[in-house]
Amino acid sequence: MGTVYEAGDEVLELRVAVKVMREDLVHSAVAARRFEREARTMASFSHPNVVTLYDFGVEAGTRAFLVMEFLEGITLRDYLETHGRLDASLLLDIFRLVCQALDTAHKHQLIHRDLKPENIFLV
Repeated sequence: MGTVYEAGDEVLELRVAVKVMREDLVHSAVAARRFEREARTMASFSHPNVVTLYDFGVEAGTRAFLVMEFLEGITLRDYLETHGRLDASLLLDIFRLVCQALDTAHKHQLIHRDLKPENIFLV
């Protein structure tokens, strides 16, 4: 639903990640509600294996954005493209951490609807 950029929060003096709603979705009320729901979901719980949400807003009444913790690392997709298959021990380590995060989300009645290697970040 969006594109993520690296940015700086001048007030908090932090590097942050800003997810901005895609241009083709800007005028969609349905997309705006989904984006806001994503923000509320992220803010409803915390877990060491889930990115932290700092802020949410709507610019000029149409373009929603999320301000999140900036993570140093790569996506699982990028890792797989660079290194090929994962060895069993690394696969199990990653899978265990993902399952811990999902278990916490499920205990909060939350379902991750877009779990894929691009959305798993290795730090």
